[in-house]
Amino acid sequence: MSQHPDPTNPSPCPPPLGRGDSESHPLPPGEGEGEGSRVHNRTTNWGQSTVDIIIPCYNTGRYLRQAIDSALAQTYPRINVLVVDDGSTDNTSEIVKSYEGRVGYFYQENKGLPAARNIGITRTHGDLICLLDADDVVLPHMMQDQVEEFEKDARVDIAHGRTLAFDNDDLAHPYAEVWRPHREWHDYVEPLSVICAVHLGSSLIRRSCFQRFGLFTQGLAEQGCEDWAFWLNCALHGAVFRHVPRVHGLYRQHAGSMSSSEPAIARRESELIKLAANMFSKSGVTDSRRLKVLSCGIKSIAARWLALGEPEKFGELLALCEDVSSSSGKDMQTDDAFPYSAETPPSLIYLALSKQFLDLGLEDLAAVMFIKCGDIRMLGYECGRCQQSELFEQVVVALAAAAPTSEIRHPSEPNGISAAIRVGARHASPLRGSAEFYLDLERMIPHHASFHSYVKRQFGFLEERRGEIDKAEKDLRDSVSLNPNRSHAHVDLGWVLHIKGDYTGAENELKIAIALDPEGFFAHYDLARTLDAKGDYVGAEQELRICLALDPTYVLARLDHAKAMAKMGKYSQAVVEFLKTSRDDPKAGKDYLIGWFKSMLGKRPAKIAPR
Repeated sequence: MSQHPDPTNPSPCPPPLGRGDSESHPLPPGEGEGEGSRVHNRTTNWGQSTVDIIIPCYNTGRYLRQAIDSALAQTYPRINVLVVDDGSTDNTSEIVKSYEGRVGYFYQENKGLPAARNIGITRTHGDLICLLDADDVVLPHMMQDQVEEFEKDARVDIAHGRTLAFDNDDLAHPYAEVWRPHREWHDYVEPLSVICAVHLGSSLIRRSCFQRFGLFTQGLAEQGCEDWAFWLNCALHGAVFRHVPRVHGLYRQHAGSMSSSEPAIARRESELIKLAANMFSKSGVTDSRRLKVLSCGIKSIAARWLALGEPEKFGELLALCEDVSSSSGKDMQTDDAFPYSAETPPSLIYLALSKQFLDLGLEDLAAVMFIKCGDIRMLGYECGRCQQSELFEQVVVALAAAAPTSEIRHPSEPNGISAAIRVGARHASPLRGSAEFYLDLERMIPHHASFHSYVKRQFGFLEERRGEIDKAEKDLRDSVSLNPNRSHAHVDLGWVLHIKGDYTGAENELKIAIALDPEGFFAHYDLARTLDAKGDYVGAEQELRICLALDPTYVLARLDHAKAMAKMGKYSQAVVEFLKTSRDDPKAGKDYLIGWFKSMLGKRPAKIAPR
């Protein structure tokens, strides 16, 4: 932050105030209530641009110092920092006072996050605005990088960079946000009709945007998507976005954040998508492609309600899709054969949406939908049950072909960071004097490694089903190399090694998977089958007990448990369990018994039984 008066800015952010002092500095009538006409505006003097970093907070004193430190650590000198305290009852004011006049402070009674952002905008005067949540941080080079974009092109309204996420206080180990693709979009309306494709804390906004497009919407029943609504409104009205391909912000994900509850997310997204449909209607959007993308976005949120067991809300959003479709004079349907209904598994809805986005040339959004499908094994099972195996294969092959492999710059993500950097980051202040750490971090973490790992795993699974075991092993080893912290890839690699007869290798991979996810059902189940193949019936029986504790309804595990006890000589217990399972599922018990007898007679089936 500049330590000298700014001759081009006669009204810098106010110095720290006491709680009651906000009343002695009254705002002009209407400020903070959403009227864009009240926003201060100045003639831009490029090369001398001032950036206002506004930090709204409500009882986030635990994280506030990290946010303020990151703002003050900017390499760009002409910044002002204003903390808007939205009625906090913790130590927020004391934290701000400790910065000895370098940070402005404004207190108001609690009105919610949108109101706090809006009051910050109306009380500042800089050319450019960054809205930083109090539990997030910005990297030291962000303002410098993004100001340069505004200086190069006066048409730019909004600049945005890449974002990494991190868990709570673990700033030393950020990871890529795979659900938010960061790139330049030809038409920002399209991604913003599906996801919040621009992260607020990693963006700079020209002050005139708030005059042209309005402030953040207040009064929504569900708070948390106002930034998404703001971006979409800007895009619909012609705002020029500019992407800076560099990591600029870190987004904290913790139990108290707005992104921590699935039902809360569904409620917020439902309100947002209804607001989006209304925006499209008021803006007179009739473009078939834009409406098709919006329809897909609505269906993706509807699928979330299905996963939460709320078919009525799912149906409500499908009805909204029909309304959107009727506003276009052209045929919007590309998946008439796919059954969008309350009986359709949510994973298959996401898979169908992934295919639609691929058909539209939106591979990044297709990848987002595919990640939402969940575990590949269950997805493959559901596709077979619902006769959608061809759809599954089409999507996996297309995504694997579309993955931008040029962005893979290191064989692993966060594990690839050297131990020296890890230790240094933990013992040094993570955001002051640590620009080199973040620059190294950015170079070493591939932005799409998690997604590449995921696609490699799906492709390996597909090759295993085709019987191309060597190709499957190679892709699964690549998946593990790209992201060694995901247990599912280790599970699938272990199973492929089991098929090849490398039981020791399979056992090692499956134990790694269990260490990463002790409650992973298939890791324990596959380990039991591997131990059984090695002749360790006691170990196999122990793993099957764990499986049955995790899921007592899985018939194959119950039957395998009966077989393991028989091999250990516990015949009476084995018979009791086998008969009980056969009563629950007679066909499964009969087929299993026939397969077992054939194997004992030396007539082992050509294919290993499915898991």
